[in-house]
Amino acid sequence: MARKINPRHFIHAIPMFRYALLLLLGVVLAESCFSAPGVREWLVLLCCLVGLALIVNKRHEMTSSVLILLAIVVLGGLRYSFHAEDVWVVEEDSRCEIELVVASEPIRRGKVVQFDGIVSGTGDVGDACGARCRLEGRKLRVSLLRDTITKRYEALHIGQSVVADVDISPLKDWHRMNDNFDYIRWQTMRGIVGRGFVGIGKWEFSESGSSALGFWERLKLKALVWRQVLLDKISETGISGDAYAVMTAMALGNKSALTPELREEYSMSGASHILALSGMHLSIIYMLLIYLLPRRNLWNKLFVLAVLWGYVVFVGMSLSVVRAASMLTIWEMVWLMGRDQKHLNVFGLTLAVMVIANPESLWDVGFQMSFMAVFGIIVCQPLMDKMIPVSLMKIKPVDLQELPLWKRVRYRSLRSLWFTACVSVSAQIGTVPLSAYYFSRVSLYFLLTNFIVIPCATVIICGTFLLTVIVIVNMVAGGGLTIMARLVAAILSAIVTAQNEILSFIARVPGASIEEIHISVVQVVALYAMVYALLLVLYRLVRVR
Repeated sequence: MARKINPRHFIHAIPMFRYALLLLLGVVLAESCFSAPGVREWLVLLCCLVGLALIVNKRHEMTSSVLILLAIVVLGGLRYSFHAEDVWVVEEDSRCEIELVVASEPIRRGKVVQFDGIVSGTGDVGDACGARCRLEGRKLRVSLLRDTITKRYEALHIGQSVVADVDISPLKDWHRMNDNFDYIRWQTMRGIVGRGFVGIGKWEFSESGSSALGFWERLKLKALVWRQVLLDKISETGISGDAYAVMTAMALGNKSALTPELREEYSMSGASHILALSGMHLSIIYMLLIYLLPRRNLWNKLFVLAVLWGYVVFVGMSLSVVRAASMLTIWEMVWLMGRDQKHLNVFGLTLAVMVIANPESLWDVGFQMSFMAVFGIIVCQPLMDKMIPVSLMKIKPVDLQELPLWKRVRYRSLRSLWFTACVSVSAQIGTVPLSAYYFSRVSLYFLLTNFIVIPCATVIICGTFLLTVIVIVNMVAGGGLTIMARLVAAILSAIVTAQNEILSFIARVPGASIEEIHISVVQVVALYAMVYALLLVLYRLVRVR
């Protein structure tokens, strides 16, 4: 029987989502207050609220509930205060002799090569660098001056260690997009605390740098080294240029080969999200594993989750892909426990876990875009699905087998197109205000773009994994599959090149995007409030079957 959705009952059915919002409120309050309470004050306040809630629980249940909700807000503030005490960045220029572990593949930029270096040890630097002990275990964005005679820098790769005399300086803001993007904060969220410059002849290779790192850092570094080896092997199969850059970005999270022109074309056409690993990419891998392991039992689920998290570590553990893996993990754990899998509860629990793990991630652009895209899909897509054309609603799935083949194909094709349109529009609704705020741009042909890139992404990601398996087997066997690897690479190169050409054409179409949009935080909040109000109205009108 059809019934109207009651927003009040709906909200009460998703407690984890409410708790996550309250936790976020506490983090935002602690960050925005110039004279925010310290850890001790937050802890005392939390104990008082919990104690009062326990005292008045039996007599005044409403008051007790309010106190518990306030305690969750305070918990968010307490967690941020713990995090703030550990935050440290370089504040003055100094010169230090330090041991560095190369944590990203060096990239040539003009007269220097740049890479992220983890400080694994410091030498005797005197009073000029009194905070040297705080450098250990942290990252510097290193610029190493190229020696064009000896060219020693060409032997420098990820995972290697060097001892260098480094000129250390504070991070510098760089407004590449607009004033709303905080480049310094973006770097600190990735563990980078300062900049380092190394002159010619001021560095030597070392053998013991990585051994000083912790287990988790060594594991992530080893995974990135393996990824670089795989990237080198893939480049030997014949795929190169923009095709190689896009394929490796979409499937392996390597965006170092993307040119500024290619990034701009994808951004204007509304396809920039395809270049950053996120939930869509991980969902394709998840569905591929489910297809290969159709039986829904404990061991298959655990194996799938192990493969997903291995992939997350392998591609560098960006926040968006960690969010997707966390949400899929919680979803599967809820299923294994036999509980009701409510999307917003899983969404809220994932959000709460990630914010508690790292409160600073709340201000990461990728984190915000990823969560708001998923939120838009969860909330808006069911509403749009009810607007499905009547011609499709007349056919029930049980009646499909009685239809001719061409009608079944037409029905499934139209359903797939409608579902893609609903998901694309829903994700866009969730991210448009943030896109306008951070990038000063809104792409208008995103729907057309998604009809192209989503099928291509499925083929490219699956094809890249096939190519990866062939390359690994070829390495282990010592050859024999080179021709097959080149054939798969040629097919992938043709598909990616065609995708690049189509998106380049869309980006050149007049009116492809609205540029130079400048809005404030208040306007972003107002836009989301308007969307929320409209959704409440629609949920009251729509009938659920």
